[in-house]
Amino acid sequence: MIKNTLIGLAVMLMLSACSQDSKKSLSADSNATADTNSTNTKLSFSLLSPKTTVKYNYVTFEVNATDTQSMTAINTALVRDQNKTIIITGVKNEALFYFYNVPMQKGSNDINLTAKNDTESLTKLITISSDANGSAPIGMRAKEYVGIKNLQTQVEAGTLLDVEEYLFDSDGDGVIDENASDGNFSVNLTKEGRYKPRVTIRTKDDVLYSSNNFALSLDVKENDTQYDPKGAQPIDEAKSYVQAIIGNDRESVERFFGNNERLINYIYANPKVQPFLAKTYKNITSWEQTYHNSGYASVKIMIDVNGTEYGGGFEMVTINPQIKTGREWIVRFFY
Repeated sequence: MIKNTLIGLAVMLMLSACSQDSKKSLSADSNATADTNSTNTKLSFSLLSPKTTVKYNYVTFEVNATDTQSMTAINTALVRDQNKTIIITGVKNEALFYFYNVPMQKGSNDINLTAKNDTESLTKLITISSDANGSAPIGMRAKEYVGIKNLQTQVEAGTLLDVEEYLFDSDGDGVIDENASDGNFSVNLTKEGRYKPRVTIRTKDDVLYSSNNFALSLDVKENDTQYDPKGAQPIDEAKSYVQAIIGNDRESVERFFGNNERLINYIYANPKVQPFLAKTYKNITSWEQTYHNSGYASVKIMIDVNGTEYGGGFEMVTINPQIKTGREWIVRFFY
């Protein structure tokens, strides 16, 4: 599949509570071609995968939009629970759209598929079942993890899945760069930054599973004195976490906490905590980061409270504190 530029077709996946009684239901292998909101719509799309029960907690959706010129968005809404709404942005790949790592609960999962343009919309409900056996067994490794000015390296994907096809996204932007029958890929990165290559595996039963956000990180630095490239430093991650709290983006908050349930529950178990933190973080006046030899970094902040400044901060921990390249910073503690 040839990598192409997004052409104004926003694709989102929204996880939220909805009523199955209020919508027409489709099986997982049904095409959504009839409109619930407009009688003369030209909108048409179909769910290509998954069409059967999935084995794991996370699965990738493959949607075919047959009339992309008339659409401005395709939204899907997955029933999760009343206290959690997540928006996942899907990516256009020619006539296909991929929604990576959609979380599935054990048993039946109801999903609303909606196509929209400026004047009309089309909504259908599908149901997908999951055995919820954790994350799919997918891993990646590279020959080189860091480069100065650029990085050319080989990436190998490994899995215990019954593989039909590998779909490789070399820079983590969601657009498939290469399809292959084996798990070996070439990567050529030329701009400074931290990249998260992703491999998606199509199994023999035509279900798609993708590597997670922590599977592999590749760094391109401006010079060899940098700890981390621009955009991937602890202060950048801390600022992103703050914005996630302010915007109540729970999915990102969970990622920043490394899915630490204790810290996640601290934020969301009490409905007063997230609004309080959001209000507080809006008053941050200064930032300062420090790297430590033991493999973590601290980010100090100052907060203005009615004209008086108070100190606080974040402790940033790496997945593997022994390495200083290709790492992923996680917000662990705050005070």
